[in-house]
This record gives sequence, structure tokens and C-alpha cells, in this order.
Amino acid sequence: MQNEEWFSQLNEDEIKRLQMLAKSKLLDTASEEAYDRFTKLAATLLDIPVSLVSLVDKDRQYFKSYYGLPEPWASKQQTPLSHSFCQHVVSSRAPLIVSDAREDDALKNNLAIPEIGVVAYLGFPIIVDDQPLGSFCAIDTSPRVWSEREIEVVRELAHFVSTEIALRIKISEHQEAMTQLQANEERFRTLANHAPIMIWQVDIQGKATFFNTTWSTFTGLLEKESFDNGWLAAVHPEDRERITEQFHQAFKEKQPFHAEFRALRADGIICEVVAHGSVYTDQNGTFSGYIGTLLDISKQKEVERQHETFISMATHELKSPITSVQGNIQLAQRNLKRLASDAHSLSSKQQEILDQITLNLNRSRKNITVQTRLINDLLEVSRIQVNKLEFAIAPCDLVSLVQSTVHDQQAANVQRVITFDRPDVEPITIMADTQRITQVLSNYITNALKYSPPTQPVKVGISTDERSACVWVRDYGIGLTPEQQTHIWESFYQTNEIKAHADSPGLGLGLHISHVLIKGQHGEVGVESSKGGGSTFWFKFPLFTAP
Repeated sequence: MQNEEWFSQLNEDEIKRLQMLAKSKLLDTASEEAYDRFTKLAATLLDIPVSLVSLVDKDRQYFKSYYGLPEPWASKQQTPLSHSFCQHVVSSRAPLIVSDAREDDALKNNLAIPEIGVVAYLGFPIIVDDQPLGSFCAIDTSPRVWSEREIEVVRELAHFVSTEIALRIKISEHQEAMTQLQANEERFRTLANHAPIMIWQVDIQGKATFFNTTWSTFTGLLEKESFDNGWLAAVHPEDRERITEQFHQAFKEKQPFHAEFRALRADGIICEVVAHGSVYTDQNGTFSGYIGTLLDISKQKEVERQHETFISMATHELKSPITSVQGNIQLAQRNLKRLASDAHSLSSKQQEILDQITLNLNRSRKNITVQTRLINDLLEVSRIQVNKLEFAIAPCDLVSLVQSTVHDQQAANVQRVITFDRPDVEPITIMADTQRITQVLSNYITNALKYSPPTQPVKVGISTDERSACVWVRDYGIGLTPEQQTHIWESFYQTNEIKAHADSPGLGLGLHISHVLIKGQHGEVGVESSKGGGSTFWFKFPLFTAP
């Protein structure tokens, strides 16, 4: 087992060595003066016939430089490992000093002796990044005892060759990195210039250093004209000071930059744009500036204005007639009530007609209430879509607010049982918009009445802990599946599996609006339900502590 582990480790080391050898890019390349200088110097100083810079590959030794090497090996510039002494230098990672290879048991059968004439051999490993790539060696065709001076000369020359190769690798890596960097920059510039949105970049001084072609086309400013603070020429004069201050503040704090402003288009048209900027860093995490985008939102703003116009029109054109009809119905009901008080003067037929009219008026009033609620839901969704919801946040007593809403619902639904579990501790103060809270709670109660049997009560309560207060509405209807609970807050979501007990149409907007209204006030919403076990809808707010 130990031999297998050793062999496995040896193979791994050999793989790393061969990878480094390939990285040197010296195999199968032409001779170079830098290496030939060392082999000539060795031959001159040591007065030897042959010197080599030998690189040991997996099945051959390749001579990057050679001096005095006989043919045919000089032309081939390599030999198989059967003719290699250098392979022993690589495997041992140590110098090999031989006076007469013919008398050395480990070398006497090496084919380099009869075919190349190697008798005396002095070689030192060429080591780069801790990997032995080959050997720098001196060879004599006659027996020779190598002196200390000769050994030191070959040692130093091997070191010089190792240093030269290591330097070449680093230079090559740097050149490759620069080439890759240039390619990446060119790729970025190509992508940026073909992007449908404007892209910009600023340096660590906050000065603009890049704008894409889309920016130049939109503003009519050349990229160089936009550098530094030149880009401000494309900002509407009335917005320049504000945008400059906003950007400098974000830049100072190294925070994301976001701003909307008016920009001057190349054709002189004033457009509304939105700018986004993100901090970027180098590979060491050092702040390097901002990269951002600029988007023309003129069409989006026009759509928002059309929404606002629609909301205004709908409020007047839809709600005003209904309010008028509702007022007339209420007036008619009061008149009928006075007429009914004088019922002794009416015949039975007249009394029957009077009762029928009263019933029809009550039905109409209920239908108008339903229509008003549907219109209000549509208007709220329109406001949500254009971010026009407004909140009047102030401290409010949750107990009195819930109790008042429950009383209103009880008065409007006298045929149903709606209970309020009043908490032991009061007042319970939260920061919220009372009108919006009433709207959400009314929606919860209306849904509970709608989707639970008429014989079952609807319960409303308030629960508190140390940090928050939770208002909940409990019904005893069919309940919701886990799948339905994941979609219940989505706009226009309705399920055919749950049938309303009351004939009251809906659009599937109430819970979505409730979700937005509570989240907009930094509250939480949720539901607890099980199929056949009823549902409990709730919303929660942090308790308010007066300063």
C-alpha cells in the first residue's frame, strides 16, 4: 500500500513538472543567443567538447541549446531517454558527477556512451518554481575527474539558465495577461457601445472617464467632451446643481447613486431620465469609482401622467354619479319611512307596494355599496401602479380604531355576528395611517363574512407582545390550502374552489391592496389557515413608544 501511495504521489509530481515545462514554451523552438551563450561559455571555461541545456520531456530529452553535439543528434535537437544522463539529474533533483560512465553500474548501459560518446558527465538541475525541468551539463568524451572549480562553474551556469527561464515565463505571463486585459477591455467597449441604454464610468476622483456610443447619440456630446464634468452639459440647467450635490454626496459616502432629472437630447428635446450608479472595486477590494447607467424614462413618465389623469377622471366621472344615486336612494328611503309611519291610512295593496319599494331600494343601496367598493379597489390599484399611494402616519390607538371599525361592520351587517375580543391592556399605540388601517380591517371582515357560513360568527381581536401588536380576523369558512396561501396576496387572484356565501362579486384585489397598504407603513401581513378549518388573516405593527 505504501508503494502504491508513493507511486501515485510520484505521478502527481511528474504531472506538475511537465505542466511547468510546457508553460516555459521552450520545447521544439529554435536556438536562442541567450541560452547558446551559456553553453559556449561552459565549453570555453572547462575546455570540453560538448555542453547542453537539456529539457527532459516525458519520453525524450530536448536540447534548447547545445555546443559540440555530434550528428545526427544536433540536427534532431533531441534524443530518446535511452540516451539521456540528464533524466537522472531531474529524477533526483540533484547534481550528477561522473568521471567514467563506462564504469558506473547505473549508467554503463546507457546508449549515450556508444552513440554520442559520453564518458565523463557533470550536470546540475535546471529548477523553475520548484520544478526540475532539465539539466545544464558538461560532457567529455574521455574519462575526467571534475575539479571543484569546474563543478562550481556548472552550478552557476545552471542557476543562470534557471533564472533566464523563470524570467521568460513571467514575461510571457505578463504579456498574456496584458493581451487578455486588452481583449476584455475591447469586449467591454463593444458590448457597452451596442447596449440600448447609456453607460458611464467615473474614477476614484469622481471624474467621468467613459461614456458609450448610446450616450453620444442621445446627447450629441462626443465621449471626450463628456469626460471630467463635461457630461453636465447634457443636464437641464435647472437640475445641474441638484444632481451635482446628489452625486457628490453619494460619492463621498461610497453609496449607490440614484437620481431622476431632465436631460437635453441632441435634437433639443427635453427628456426625463433616471441614473443609477454602483460602486466598483479592484481585485483587492479597493474603491475604484462608479459604473452606472442612464435610461430615458420620458415614455414611462407620460404613462404615469396618463394614470394620474385616469385616477382623477375616474374619481369624478365614476364616483360622483354613484354618490348622487346613493343620496337619492337615502332620500327616498327617508320619505318612505315617513309614509310608513302613516300606514293606517293606506290600503293593504298600497302597503304591499310600499314594502316592495322599500325592499328594492335596500337592494339597490347594497349594490351601490358593492360597486363603490369595486371602483375604490380599481383606483387603489392604479395608484399602486404609479407609486401614488399616500400615507398620513401618526400615533393612533389601535383598540379604539378596531372597535370603531367593528361597530361599523356590525351596523352594516345586522344579520351576522361579529365579535371583538377586547385586549386586557389598553391603549395600544402604533404609528400608522388610521384611514388605511380601517380600510384593511374592513376588507378582512368583509372577506370573512363573504366566505364563511351565515350561521357562523366572525371574530376580531388584538394580540400583543413586548414589541408589536397584531390585529386578527378569524372566520369559520372552508379555509385555504398551502398553495392558495402562497398566491392569496397577488392582484386579481381568485380560486374557483372557494365559493362566496354572499352574492357579492369581487375582482381579487382586496387582499393585494391590503398587503400593499400595510407594507407601505412598514407593517406585516399574514394568514393562518387549513382546508376545512377556517382562516385567520392578520396584520402587525411595532408598538409605539413616545420619545
